[in-house]
Amino acid sequence: MARNRNGSLVGYSVQLPEKHSVDYVLRNGELKLPEEKLICCDYSASYPLTSPQMDDENNEDFHLLLNMGGSSFRLRNVTVQYRCPDSFLGQFARMSHEDRVARCDGYLELTHEYYFERTARMFEMIFDFISTGHLHRPSDLCPDRLMMELDYWKIPRHFFAPCCAPCDSSAGDEDNQQIDQSLPIESGLFKGDEFDGLCCAADRRAIWQLVEEPSSSLSAKCFAIISIAMVITSVGGLILGSLPELQNHKNVTAFSLSLSANRTDLESEPILALQYAEFVCIVWFTFEFTLRFFICAHKCSFMREALNVIDVLTIVPFYAELGLQIAGISASSMREFKALVLVMRIVRVMRVARVFKLARYSSGLKSFGTTVKTSLPELSMLGLFLVTAIIFFSTLMYFAEKDEANSQFKSIPDACWWCVITMTTVGYGDITPKTLFGKVIASFASISGVLVLAFPITMIVENFSKTYESTDKKDFKAVRRHRRMGRAF
Repeated sequence: MARNRNGSLVGYSVQLPEKHSVDYVLRNGELKLPEEKLICCDYSASYPLTSPQMDDENNEDFHLLLNMGGSSFRLRNVTVQYRCPDSFLGQFARMSHEDRVARCDGYLELTHEYYFERTARMFEMIFDFISTGHLHRPSDLCPDRLMMELDYWKIPRHFFAPCCAPCDSSAGDEDNQQIDQSLPIESGLFKGDEFDGLCCAADRRAIWQLVEEPSSSLSAKCFAIISIAMVITSVGGLILGSLPELQNHKNVTAFSLSLSANRTDLESEPILALQYAEFVCIVWFTFEFTLRFFICAHKCSFMREALNVIDVLTIVPFYAELGLQIAGISASSMREFKALVLVMRIVRVMRVARVFKLARYSSGLKSFGTTVKTSLPELSMLGLFLVTAIIFFSTLMYFAEKDEANSQFKSIPDACWWCVITMTTVGYGDITPKTLFGKVIASFASISGVLVLAFPITMIVENFSKTYESTDKKDFKAVRRHRRMGRAF
């Protein structure tokens, strides 16, 4: 007879007539013996014991006595072999005593325990898995540290229970890869290497980590620092270039189609140092974007991403102006073509989009962008409320003030402008009501604006908190980890 530490019966051997003699390994069930005693039995996996010393619970052939950082654990060899025979413990259970001593960190002769200098808190998860057959992750453990513990004990991650399935997986875990790839993409658990099967996959993967994952290596951090410095220099040069003190003024003579004669215009451009700085930044931005584009696996998905669109907008204005200069079209000669002037102004304004390149290296800005995306229903509701209230109050204000002498509400669109400024609590004061009824309407518009703007605030803040928390703590939810590139086409 064998009992565990809490006194429950875990093993029993009964002697029957010779033709019926049999040894039982009894667990997780019920079997009634001729003596009417109830013992446990597992009908799905019964193991015959060949050891004649089965009744000794301290026998090394029956129990595996482990000590993790001072905490004792006792496992049955047959259970370890059944749960995960290829794991570290499965191999350890099949070793001889001498091999076990050589493999562990020490042997305690007094308690006959094999000592491992590991954290008992982490091993409790492994012990629970060996005992129950289900691998659950404690919520208070670091995900990375938990994965390191599984790797040490060589336990495949597909043993995770569905409620605790991690979203990430190890590239070296072949069993886990087979399980992950057998799942549909919609399940949210699929994750493959997008560079598999591509030309120069190893080199492209290394370069991609260099430009996209600053925390992956020291060189990647240096690359990110250079990119951030270029963005700051470019935006700073754009701002400083608008100061009159840092501009060069020159007279340019151009032919006027409307006057059929030459005219002289005064043109301003940033000083030479700022132009050189702009040129260096554009060269870096072009190199960075070209490198990302050529090493990515899915060009279409790459070009559809918001950050990559911003990258294009940062370099297009420079090359557009350069192309016009090569074609012999100056800024003064373009003034005769109003449409072309408007296009060029828009192109120049797009240079300010460079500031959004900082979002590539800021988890906070990424979280903000994700929050805006996830809060679209709340923002749509806010916009609908504002539009409804603006139309309502501006119409009332127009009819209340239009007959007043020197009324500033010339039309409903003018009243809409006043209503927007009032409901958003800006209050320029350029348009004000004169009548008592108009002032009452203005009061209600102000109060309504405060209430309408306050409605979705809490929901948006909650979305931001959840997004930032999941990004910062690497939450283990079973969601698909959407990366910047897809599989090759």
